[in-house]
Amino acid sequence: MDAADFSRIRQAKLGRFTIDRLMTILARFGQRVEVTVTIHPRQAA
Repeated sequence: MDAADFSRIRQAKLGRFTIDRLMTILARFGQRVEVTVTIHPRQAA
């Protein structure tokens, strides 16, 4: 992991990271990553 990437993560500047990249980084640190997606129908306006 680049030092610049590590610095961005520590500062919570996550705009340049994709979800899969963040998950990969966490996995490298031995963290188990679980993602849950729930779909809800849109309500009429």
